[in-house]
Amino acid sequence: MSLEEALSMLDKFRGRVDKKVLEKVLNDLLDEYYRSKSVKEAVIVAYAENSTIVKENRELFNAVARALEVLSSKLGVPEAISVILSYI
Repeated sequence: MSLEEALSMLDKFRGRVDKKVLEKVLNDLLDEYYRSKSVKEAVIVAYAENSTIVKENRELFNAVARALEVLSSKLGVPEAISVILSYI
């Protein structure tokens, strides 16, 4: 998946998401990433800790996880999270 494809997945959520909720989940993800150094593990743990929010917005968080995998390999996790937050 390319960078453009990753961002286009997030396009349909632009302006339709409570940024504070998304920011909270992504901050939890970042904290877990610093502990585990694994993007996949951080996603699993952060999503489990915020399972109610993630279940209510399953499509959004699936798109975020996919975009994070692509962006983090090119930019690093902290920068990828910043891009996702600013894009949405």
